[in-house]
Amino acid sequence: MLQYDSGGRDWTSHSRRYDAAGELTSSFIQYDDLQSLDAWYDAGDQHAWSRATQTGSYRNTEISSYTVNFDDGGHLVARVDPANGWSGEVAPWAAQLRVTDLHNELAYSVQLSDDLTLIERFADAAWKVDTTVEDGVRQRSLDLGNGVLLTLSYDTARTQDWVMQMTLSDVSGRDAFYVAALGDDGVLHQTMAPGQAGDWVA
Repeated sequence: MLQYDSGGRDWTSHSRRYDAAGELTSSFIQYDDLQSLDAWYDAGDQHAWSRATQTGSYRNTEISSYTVNFDDGGHLVARVDPANGWSGEVAPWAAQLRVTDLHNELAYSVQLSDDLTLIERFADAAWKVDTTVEDGVRQRSLDLGNGVLLTLSYDTARTQDWVMQMTLSDVSGRDAFYVAALGDDGVLHQTMAPGQAGDWVA
């Protein structure tokens, strides 16, 4: 369903996408000030997340954010400086990531500085460290206690095009629904896998 504002509202257009069962799977709002809001929903409650949102601006002068809410408590918040490396950059860092557990307490956070330096904080929790090194990549993981597994991968041999990669999946590790790679280019590359593609319904 697509709507346009004929006057009196703070948005220009608002679209919604539904699946065959009539459940909302995604929406998009374009605001008058050139900001936008994308949202995705886990229709049918098939995964460990319930809602994901992304804010942005066509002006590249404001921090953009990405949020994923987990079913049983906790969330991910990612913040990105869209003008990183330009004269008009907004923040002295390229990206920030923060993940909380089922009690909404900090499990992990990382900041990628403009000089590609990583600043990490780890919860005092039962992290599982994988001693196996494959292609120069080391991993550690943490069960967040809410049906979500947080996995961190580090390119110690510099064989990848990223410095560190964070993956969120179900506790089995098979159903990965979010991947964030802090690239060698100083850019945060994010991938979200919504549960259903959905169908447009007018």
